[in-house]
Amino acid sequence: MELNLKTTYCYWLFIFALSSICTVWYGSLPYLTFMGDDLNLIVKAQDGGYASSIAKAFTMVDAEKYRPVMALFYCIEIKLLGNNFINYICVNIVIQCINTALLAYVCWILSNNNYLILIVAGLTAIVSRFAYYNVLQVWGAMEGLGILFLLLLVINVVRAMQYGRVSNILWANAWFMILIFTAERFLVAGLFLLFAAFMVNPNYISRIQRTYLATIPMLIIAFNYFIKKKVLDVNFLVGTGGTHIKFEFVKFVSFVGSAIANLFGFNVGPDYLSGLNVMDTWIPGVLFGVGVTVVILSIFYYGFKSFRFGNVENSQNKILILLLLLLFSLIAAASITIRQEFRWLYSPYMVFLNGVEFNLF
Repeated sequence: MELNLKTTYCYWLFIFALSSICTVWYGSLPYLTFMGDDLNLIVKAQDGGYASSIAKAFTMVDAEKYRPVMALFYCIEIKLLGNNFINYICVNIVIQCINTALLAYVCWILSNNNYLILIVAGLTAIVSRFAYYNVLQVWGAMEGLGILFLLLLVINVVRAMQYGRVSNILWANAWFMILIFTAERFLVAGLFLLFAAFMVNPNYISRIQRTYLATIPMLIIAFNYFIKKKVLDVNFLVGTGGTHIKFEFVKFVSFVGSAIANLFGFNVGPDYLSGLNVMDTWIPGVLFGVGVTVVILSIFYYGFKSFRFGNVENSQNKILILLLLLLFSLIAAASITIRQEFRWLYSPYMVFLNGVEFNLF
């Protein structure tokens, strides 16, 4: 009991430290004004348009996107905060602190309560270049809350794999329902839940129970489709800027390659989206990317050496397989519209960090 109390005390002490660092890191940035889409959102919410009331949060779409969870959040937030930009940043910093803590927690339980992994994972998430939009834009709260719900989903799936609890799969699906009505990009997490249902230890649940659990995410996706197509008469999948998604194989492969390069430390993409392309930095940027790549590949090599390819019933193996599935699903979701923005890479980056830390142990 004493050990448990000590472990809990140390855990929360480290989480407090990470939250303090996150607050100082983002609170010190000199970014103090509304701009672009944020202005449009605020004006609409204050002038009787999108997110201006609870009723409209559940009945209106914006750029053909139906996101009632976010519309409700913005309805409440904008009524409370008005035109004070700093207060919006403070809310986003709180969300970022929570996400940092959740990511650190996932890495902590995957590494058998290793505090060094907890700290490294948390710090890496805080300083990531993918995270700035989440904090410095009013619309960033949508990305932040999406990641929050995704991490809660992942935590429950990890616990289901470790302990075989049906309740964890049910909770994961509940978070999935909230998640896809926050941002439709996370519909791909349904595949993650589908495979998770079939990979729960058969010693804990029967085959028929696993089949029932596997149908839940499909039913949730079907419900999302029904609301959009049959009730609201809008497209099921809509890309950025209200563009209708048309799969283009060459562009998709290019974006997937860019996403993987970015996750490995190479800054790839047009300057207006990525700041400075790696080819413009040349030797420093390339050397940094190569260094990060070598470290990460070494970690994965170390982890895969202990991976038992013939033993898919091992819970650790199942978790790794599921994390890889979720990682590539999120990368695919960030690669099917007209461009690829860094904010869309933050959720796969979080899963990527889980995989890197996981392979250390």
